[in-house]
Amino acid sequence: MHFDSTIRLPSRTNIAFLLVTCVAYAAASLVAQIEFPSWGNSAFSPLELAIWLAIFASIMGTISRLSASDPSGYQRRYWTLATIGIIAITVLESADWFADTRHIWQTAGYDSLSYFLKAALAIIIAAGLFWSTQMPREYRWGVRCLQAIVIFQFLSIVFETTQSGRIFGYSFSVPEFTFSTEFAELLCIELYIVSLALSKSHAAPDAFLRTDLKSGTLVGANARRVYGECNLYYGARHPPVAIAFYPVFQEAALLLVASWLGFTAGRAVKHATGKAVYRQILEMTSLWFNNGIDPPSYYALELFEQDRQRDAANYLTRFETKNGLLHALNNRSPNPFPKSEMRDKALFAKCCRDYGIPFPETLATASDGHLNLSCAPADLARDLFCKRQRGMGAIGTLAFRYQAPGTYISEDGHSLDWEGVSDEIRKASLEHPMLLQPWLGNHPSVADMAIDSLITIRVITCQNELGCPEVNLAMLRLLAKLEPQWKELPDEEYAAPIDLGTGELGQITGDNLQTSHLRYDNHPATGKPVRGRILSEWPAIRELALTAHKAFPHRLVVGWDIALTESGPVLLEGNTNFDVMFLQRVHNAPIGRSRLGELMNFHMQDLRRERLGSLPNRNLGLASTD
Repeated sequence: MHFDSTIRLPSRTNIAFLLVTCVAYAAASLVAQIEFPSWGNSAFSPLELAIWLAIFASIMGTISRLSASDPSGYQRRYWTLATIGIIAITVLESADWFADTRHIWQTAGYDSLSYFLKAALAIIIAAGLFWSTQMPREYRWGVRCLQAIVIFQFLSIVFETTQSGRIFGYSFSVPEFTFSTEFAELLCIELYIVSLALSKSHAAPDAFLRTDLKSGTLVGANARRVYGECNLYYGARHPPVAIAFYPVFQEAALLLVASWLGFTAGRAVKHATGKAVYRQILEMTSLWFNNGIDPPSYYALELFEQDRQRDAANYLTRFETKNGLLHALNNRSPNPFPKSEMRDKALFAKCCRDYGIPFPETLATASDGHLNLSCAPADLARDLFCKRQRGMGAIGTLAFRYQAPGTYISEDGHSLDWEGVSDEIRKASLEHPMLLQPWLGNHPSVADMAIDSLITIRVITCQNELGCPEVNLAMLRLLAKLEPQWKELPDEEYAAPIDLGTGELGQITGDNLQTSHLRYDNHPATGKPVRGRILSEWPAIRELALTAHKAFPHRLVVGWDIALTESGPVLLEGNTNFDVMFLQRVHNAPIGRSRLGELMNFHMQDLRRERLGSLPNRNLGLASTD
C-alpha cells in the first residue's frame, strides 16, 4: 500500500506567504530593471541566476517527488499534468530569454512554439481551477493555492500586454519591464506546490489509511496525516528553522540534509551494512515523500534496514510530534494554571509540593541578578545543582561540590566560597531565571553506572480510553556529556529500555546518528552489566509516574523524568513535548507496536473530529468509532 504525505504551510500564513513572495519578487525585478537595465541582456546577472535557480528547484523537486513516490496509476495522471506544466513554463521562459538576449523575436518558428506553450499552459491552469472546486474542505489551503496561481497568471498576462504599448485598444508608452517573466517563474513554483496537494487530495480511495483502533497499527502515518490535515503546526522545533517548513525551501533543505547525513552518518552505516551512501540518500528522499519521515529519523530509527522500512508507517517522528501534534493533544483540555506548569520549573515544584509528590527541594531562586534564598543558611552545606527555571535537558546548568564549611568546588575545578557561588548564579540569572536545588545522589542499585551525573528514568504515561493514566513505555537514561571522564564516548546520551512488568533493563544504545547501529550489553564506559539488570525500585517508580499524571489530569500524554536517588524515586520534571525518536530507537521497535500507539490512534481520532468536524471516513484515514 502506498502512503503519501502532504507538505503544508504553517497555519494561517500560506496565502500571505505567496502574496508577499510575489510582491517582493516583482518589486526586486522592477528595481533591477530601472537601476540596472543591462542585467536583462546578461545570462549571468543576479536576476537571471535567481530565475534559473527557481526553475531548477521546481523541476528537481517535482522529478524527485514523482520518482520517489512511485504513485499509482490513479495519481500518475495528476503528476504527469503537473510535470508537463512545469516543463512548458520552463521551455517558454528559457525561449523568451534566449530570444530577448539574441534579438530573434521575428523568428516565425519561435512565435508558433510560444503560442502553443501558452495555450497548453492556459489549459493546465483551467484544469487546476476546476480541480480546486473538487477538493474536500480540509484541503482549503490547496484550493487557495490553485486560485492564487490563476491570479498570478492573470497579472502576468496584463503586464505582458501593457509592455506591448496597447491595452483594450488604447496606445500608450510604458517602460519595458520583465514582469511577465517573474510572474511566470512564480507560477512555476506554485504549480509544483499545488501538485503536492493534488496528489494527496485526489488519491485513490483505497490509498487512504485504515487502522483498527484496538491496535497501534499505522500510528505514525496517521499522526502525520492528522498533523497535516488539521494544520497542527505550532512552531519550528524540528528543524528549528521556520523557512524550512515552506514548500520549495523545504525540498531544498531536504536534499541538503540528506546529502550531509549521507556523507557523515552514511559512511558508518555503509561500513556496518554494506549499503552504498547514494542508496541511503535515495531512501531518505523516498521515505520523506512517501511517509513523511525526515532524514535524521532514517538513521535514528535505523530505517536503513529493509525490514524497518516496511514498518515505516508505525514510527512516529519528531517532525509531526515536536512541531505541533503533541502540543495539540496535550492542550485539548483547559489548563487550570496561568502558564505552562510543565515548562516553568518553579511552578511545577509548587504543584508537586501541593500534591505531596517527592520533588527536589528549592533552596533559592535567582532572576535578573537577584538571588532569593528560601532555606536556612545551614541547608546550603551540601552539593548544589542550579538549572534554568525554564529550560530543557542539561543546558545552562551549574554544579558545585561541597568540600568543607564555606567551600565549594565548581565544575571547572575552582574553589569558591558561598559568595563566589552566589555570584555565579546571579550572573547566570541575567540571561535566564535560575533554580537552586540539592545535588541528588544515585541509588546504590544504579550508582555504578555514573560518576557525577544523575541517572534518570523516562516514563511515558498516557490517558486510556476511560481517562485514566497508564504507563506505556520507560527507559533508563544517563548523560555521558556530564561526565568529564567519558569524553572519549561517541554519544552524549545513552539509554536502555525497561520491561514494564519486571523492571529488567535491555541493551543500552546512544543517540548519535553516526553510531545508530551500535548496541551494548554492558556499559560503554565502565563495562558494568546493563542488559538483564533488574531495577528493584521499579514498582515505586511506576507508581510515582501514575501519581504525577493524576495530579495533572488536563495533560493527555507526558514523559516523566524520575531520579532513583539514595532516598528513593524523586520526580524531576514532566515533558509534554517529549522526544519520540530516541524512545523508539532505545526500545528497538516503533510506537505503533506498543500500547502507546493504540492510545495515540484513539486520541488522534478525537482530535481530528474536534478540529475538522464529522467527515466521511474516506477522508479521515482513521477507522471510525461511531
